[in-house]
Amino acid sequence: MQKTILTIGSSLVIAAFAPFALANQLYVDGSVGIADAELGRFETDDTFLRLGAGVAFSEELSLEAGFWDFGSASQQGVRVSADALFGAVKASTSIGNNLTLYGRLGLLRWDVDVSGPTFFEDDDGHDLIFGGGIGFPVGPGQVGVEIHFADLDEVDLRTIGVSYTLPIDI
Repeated sequence: MQKTILTIGSSLVIAAFAPFALANQLYVDGSVGIADAELGRFETDDTFLRLGAGVAFSEELSLEAGFWDFGSASQQGVRVSADALFGAVKASTSIGNNLTLYGRLGLLRWDVDVSGPTFFEDDDGHDLIFGGGIGFPVGPGQVGVEIHFADLDEVDLRTIGVSYTLPIDI
């Protein structure tokens, strides 16, 4: 019995840390920009902030996770705010002249609050997010300009922003 528990326990530890053992690079990543949301006739925008960390397995492929605050905005007495936890796969390729083209496909675990003078609605769920951008080296990291799209149930969301990726030596 102890041998079985030890085997299962060690297998779980190996599975949890295997991505780090296979990683070529760890990095932190952040982005700021404008999030544009549409809910029926209601359309508004606000500043968003994305913070994350990633594990690069090669120059072309990495996994990322983090938090995305899409901001909040009001229009005609209606206020919408949204945030999410995310996990994503990021694929990159060099296109010459120190430029890198990248795409991101991930899953959001989101929460949207919509309120007005006589109502409040809190909705959450899981949805895909996709997008990409172009980056170039600045200092030890990379600056990127990127755009992303998501559909959070009835809220269509688009972001355009500037990101900075900073590698962490391992």
